[in-house]
Amino acid sequence: MKEEPYELSNNSADNCELEFTSDGPKGRIIKRIEFRRIGHTDYFELVFGNKTAEGKVDVYSVSDNGDRDKVLRTVADAVKDFLNVYPKRIVYFTGSTPVRTRLYQIAINHNFYELIQSYEIFAQQHEKIVTYRKNVKADAFYIVKRQ
Repeated sequence: MKEEPYELSNNSADNCELEFTSDGPKGRIIKRIEFRRIGHTDYFELVFGNKTAEGKVDVYSVSDNGDRDKVLRTVADAVKDFLNVYPKRIVYFTGSTPVRTRLYQIAINHNFYELIQSYEIFAQQHEKIVTYRKNVKADAFYIVKRQ
């Protein structure tokens, strides 16, 4: 990814809660990234959105702050950092809407050959999990660090 990321601040000892500030025409907007363990597994759901006044993540907010690529790069870097610290974990993510899932897929496609050098990427298609292939619609994604 060519865009420079925002600076991440780590809000937890286990690297599972991060924040950064989007800076654009709509002002400074605090974004929050959380890696939430799914059950008692090594699967972690990536949850991302605007930080609410209560400190939660609003996954449905639309900032439209003119920095989409920089925001996506920052989230990608957070995943990279998380998997570098925990190389056996699996990160699961999907968009809060079909449009956002498609945006994530476009970003993966755009950086596909760079990503597959370090990561295995899987797609959830209907009820199946398969190796991700460019330009094939996915409902969700799984990222695993190559060993």
